[in-house]
Amino acid sequence: MLTERPELSANIGILWSEGTRRVNAEEAQNAGAVYEFEDAWGRSKSWLKGQYAYLAPSTVSAALNRFNLKHDFIDDEGLADRLSDISLLFLPSAHSLAPAAIDAIGRWLDEDDAFLCVTGPTNLPKELLGLEKLSLAQTTGYTAWQWRSNSPFGDRAKWEEWYISGYKGFTTCVAEARADSTVLANLQEVGGDLSGSDSAAVRRVGAGIVQTEKSLFVANALFEHMGGVWQAHLNAEEIRRWFNPFNWAETLLYQLREVLWSCGQERFWNSRLRTFGSYDGVMNIRHDPDKSVDMTMLRYQEEHLIPATHTLLDANISPEATTTEMDQQWVREISKNEFIEIGLHNDAIQETPPKWMMGANLARHVIESEKNLGVRLYTGGRHGGYSVYPEMIDAMDYLYQTVPHFLGLGTFHFHLMAEYGDRTPNPQMGDMVVTYQTLTSPTIASPGFWFPFHGVVSTSEECRQLRGWDITHEYDPPPEVIDAVYERPNSKDQDPETALGDGVYQLQYHPLFTVDPSYNHGRGTFDWMCYSIRRAERLNLWQATQRAIYERMQDYEDVQFRVTDGGRTIQAHNPTGRAIEELMVESAIPVGAPEQAGPDALGAGAVADESEAAPEVEYASLRLDTCQESGEGARYLAHIVGNRFFTLPRLEPGASCTVRLEGGGARHPFVAQANSKSTRFFDVSFETASGELTIRAYFIRYQGMVVQGYAPGDRVSVEVDGVARQPLVSEDGRLLLYLQGPENHFDEKTIVLRKLQRK
Repeated sequence: MLTERPELSANIGILWSEGTRRVNAEEAQNAGAVYEFEDAWGRSKSWLKGQYAYLAPSTVSAALNRFNLKHDFIDDEGLADRLSDISLLFLPSAHSLAPAAIDAIGRWLDEDDAFLCVTGPTNLPKELLGLEKLSLAQTTGYTAWQWRSNSPFGDRAKWEEWYISGYKGFTTCVAEARADSTVLANLQEVGGDLSGSDSAAVRRVGAGIVQTEKSLFVANALFEHMGGVWQAHLNAEEIRRWFNPFNWAETLLYQLREVLWSCGQERFWNSRLRTFGSYDGVMNIRHDPDKSVDMTMLRYQEEHLIPATHTLLDANISPEATTTEMDQQWVREISKNEFIEIGLHNDAIQETPPKWMMGANLARHVIESEKNLGVRLYTGGRHGGYSVYPEMIDAMDYLYQTVPHFLGLGTFHFHLMAEYGDRTPNPQMGDMVVTYQTLTSPTIASPGFWFPFHGVVSTSEECRQLRGWDITHEYDPPPEVIDAVYERPNSKDQDPETALGDGVYQLQYHPLFTVDPSYNHGRGTFDWMCYSIRRAERLNLWQATQRAIYERMQDYEDVQFRVTDGGRTIQAHNPTGRAIEELMVESAIPVGAPEQAGPDALGAGAVADESEAAPEVEYASLRLDTCQESGEGARYLAHIVGNRFFTLPRLEPGASCTVRLEGGGARHPFVAQANSKSTRFFDVSFETASGELTIRAYFIRYQGMVVQGYAPGDRVSVEVDGVARQPLVSEDGRLLLYLQGPENHFDEKTIVLRKLQRK
């Protein structure tokens, strides 16, 4: 984990405890919970099993990414120096903090805006957490939150009585709250007959979730449990499908988020750097063209400008499912369109356990397949369900260190798993080595978490995130599964307001089944794919390739971001060697100008109730300061969507910017048009000295663009890429421009508008 102090610190911190990691390694050795194997570099590696892996900090990070909350990792050994930057601190499973770190946390909690969230085993004093009693114990069964009637989830018609949130046999806190603290949930142990939730034996362990004015305490190792299932470190199949099988982990995160909000921490959601801008999530269509050259789905994507990822097999590695001629036909057709990605369908079938998922072979697979297919590969998706743990995590680590341009894979969905050196053939599985398998009905997405995340290497010597990303998916889903994936309410009554939001949904369709009569009442899966696209558009999901998703995630993770002055000062810094662009901020303070509502904001034919006066709203303008700028005049950001979202300028390597939200609203032209599959704005600003609105954006095909903020009758000069056009006249305060981009790829254009003096 990167725990060095950044140039620009976030407001939220995650404690990553080296002391805890060392104790875990020692305890794992003593408990015999270590697996020895030869890694991809030919060295002996000691992998930590079960609760000793210390996956919790990385899992918190993935959850905060899903919440669009920028954060930093903080080492316990440098804690005192870093806490002055932090207002919200997460301590997941940090059970071996040094006295100096504990003292630093205690002093920090005396600050007015400091809030602490502790989950899992801890050695903090019980007084800091509002507890009367606090000890550690190892349960036999799983642990669960039993929500009390005074909690946000006490309504039994809407919520289950309890939700499993900790893995079986893990160490947990046995706690009781002080009288002046609020107990929101009891901690229950769940064991016995696990054939269903109704047959399980349940007993109380202690207080499960305790709230005080300055802290939230969660007794069990929530994040160690979730992260373990996500990367197939833990097998939770016996209980995974009890409640909300498509989104079991998101249900727990939704509940944790609501509890944090009830503690007053909703403030961190007020001004956020948005991973995917003003979209409400992301959809990626993936195709694995095993044994097929049916181009119907590809042709539809070409015609309708639908980004997609086609993961191709390599005939030299997977000869049972493709040929060189088929590979080259796919490469030729897909390469005609820049917005459609060629990925690698990386093999997990050859030999048992699958050799291409072990050692240096995965990296060799990528390198050789780039040569064989004749394209550079950035992402992959596993071919076949066979997995080998932890060797596949080690193989991913070697891949990401050996092939620096490779961004990530698609591995964690269903598993035919050979784990911890099991090499015993299973006759029922065709003599494949299968220690256990995850279930595929009603969903193959075992993580229950629809968002990219990093796997974690955890050995006796180190614990760190993989560089690359991974994601779950569904394959060949019909409409009812598509709806279950996209909408995913967490409550029993399917209240749409209880969905977590901002998910990333990968749906995979095999071209082989496009017209297969065994699907969709004899019609094949083509209609299902079209339905998934139409639903994504209606739900305001960004449709993107897997490569684009992972690139955006990396930009989001790398850029440094801080909010101060109650959301009125936003700072961003790019510490990388590449440009970072197309990032948007969401502000609780209305920004822009009321004209953005438009003359038809009520809908066609609607009439406003004149007796109901609209509330007065003060809109803020977005003054931009950058370290490169000097001279007279001011520059204002001018891509503002829905009075809530605005686009940061492109940040060149090492560049910084500060955005100040000033009262009075935008008194200049601006673009209120949201990004779309055909237009992407990355730098839009107005300069007061020149009176110029400069719009920098990517366009494909023929597109219209609306500019607002002019007065009726204003004449405006127009320049596109340095070429003057006929001036335009604003009739209703808006200008409509048309731009021609290339047919099959995006082109960057610069549009400069300047109001002319009236004659």
